[in-house]
Amino acid sequence: MPLNRQRTNALFRSFRHIAMGLILLVLGAVVAYYKRFGTIDLSLWSAYGLAALMIVYGLFRIWRGVRDFQADQNQNENNS
Repeated sequence: MPLNRQRTNALFRSFRHIAMGLILLVLGAVVAYYKRFGTIDLSLWSAYGLAALMIVYGLFRIWRGVRDFQADQNQNENNS
């Protein structure tokens, strides 16, 4: 695979991790918000547990995307 294509795929993958992380953060906040104001029909532990898992996994995806992006930038600097 050509180097430009590999770099493009790596950048796309890192931005996809960041975007999915942001989506999961928002969804986790929405679940917690709706449970707090009584518009979601889940038990207390289920709603807040789901919200916490979504937020933690969203933060992990963002961290992984940033780490991959920085690794790609460092690799690009070393190759040039």
